[in-house]
Amino acid sequence: MSAGSAEIDRVGVATALVQAHTAAIQSMLTRYPDAEVIVDGALSLPELPQAQIVPKADSLVPAVSAASVIAKVNRDFIMKQYHQHFPNYGFDRNVGYGTKAHEAGLARYGVCPLHRHSYRPIQKYAQEQQVKETRSRRRAGISP
Repeated sequence: MSAGSAEIDRVGVATALVQAHTAAIQSMLTRYPDAEVIVDGALSLPELPQAQIVPKADSLVPAVSAASVIAKVNRDFIMKQYHQHFPNYGFDRNVGYGTKAHEAGLARYGVCPLHRHSYRPIQKYAQEQQVKETRSRRRAGISP
């Protein structure tokens, strides 16, 4: 389970994170009702009292360490797939991190649907893109 950029923009990172964790854990518990649930971090999951919240669990619990590596490898794979649809941002190399090449793509092409508009560095590029589009429409005689 994951939260997309539009969902994160709509509800915020913290809420989206709690919702994604809750949905994933509930789904897992449906299949494995006696599973031990350890969550890395400092989240509050009130709907899941059986979940143990363990800060730094990825360095303390081997299974959580493994899950963290698997999640990162999966995310990198997904970002490389996204590069096929949005090649202007270098997702195949930067996997979504704010590298100079990624920022250059944002400056030249604006934001794409994957970018979180609520993320402050992206807001600047989104505003610039909106200004460019408005100017372009005006030049073409199209009202905003």
